[in-house]
Amino acid sequence: MTLDEFLAELHQLPDVVMHPGASEDAIEKLEQRYGIRLPAIHREVLLRTNGIEAAGGYVRLYGVGPDAGVDMEAWNEPELWKFAWQPFVAELFSVGGDCWGLQVAYRFAALSSDLPDAPVHMLAESHRRIRPSRQSFEEYLYEGFLANARQQGLEFDRRVRKKVGDLAPGELLTLAPHPIIGGPDRDATGDQGRRGAVLLPRLA
Repeated sequence: MTLDEFLAELHQLPDVVMHPGASEDAIEKLEQRYGIRLPAIHREVLLRTNGIEAAGGYVRLYGVGPDAGVDMEAWNEPELWKFAWQPFVAELFSVGGDCWGLQVAYRFAALSSDLPDAPVHMLAESHRRIRPSRQSFEEYLYEGFLANARQQGLEFDRRVRKKVGDLAPGELLTLAPHPIIGGPDRDATGDQGRRGAVLLPRLA
């Protein structure tokens, strides 16, 4: 699949929001701010669409600057959310995610080198370490993001969406009761009546 084919298919799918492309200056400003260099395919995506929200906002690809649904520069500021996670998240630069807080992220070290295909990592709240990954950003786009957009998210997400509705880019959901205090995980099986979804206040 090519990037043109990827974007063309997204245009045909329901409940997908694609923002006007970012400028080269905005991307370079972001890279200078964090001392990174995004892979060429990632820069090209941002030039074509400055962030994407799919499945009613339940799956997101972050953009650059105030015109994006979620601004990568603001999202990666330590005081926004990283301070509350495991210390190793300081090693990561988040570029996408979902409404439950799962993050799609690069290692800063990989973006500070000349690697053409820095791998992306999936980081969920329950993770206590960075899981090894060889998946490139391009592979994530075509195999992960697009698959979720086609399927309108996971089955549980679709049920939650019927109850909660579509989400703005800065809105997140959490489980109630939360797994940390004894509630089942989102992927658990069993009594669906024991768990529900709660809309969190919108992040700045």
